[in-house]
Amino acid sequence: MTVLLGAESASSTRVEIELLTLTDVIVGDIFGSGGLILADPGEAYQDRLERLISEWDALELAETAKPPTFADYYRVYKSSNIWHHVTAKVSRDAGFEDEAQTNNVPESGNALLKGWQDFQSML
Repeated sequence: MTVLLGAESASSTRVEIELLTLTDVIVGDIFGSGGLILADPGEAYQDRLERLISEWDALELAETAKPPTFADYYRVYKSSNIWHHVTAKVSRDAGFEDEAQTNNVPESGNALLKGWQDFQSML
């Protein structure tokens, strides 16, 4: 199953359609703009997670016609790791402002340097 998103331009009658898989939706829900990793404080993270788990279960059931398993897996094995290691709160506590960082040291350092320069090119 795919989630169908449609957008129509005001200057055109052409409709652009984007098909998202369950994986795309979940990755967006966790890491996208306004995603779970930006939730703060912990209560907001848990509230958002509970809403997402319900949505993920419904999407997975619709896509696979089998009992959903991903949301339980995420809750048991990944949720705590994401909260303690990837969220914007963790980045802020480490001095990286509100941007979630990766374990890719050059990219994390690059984000820090860009922040120091207010994201302005120095060339």
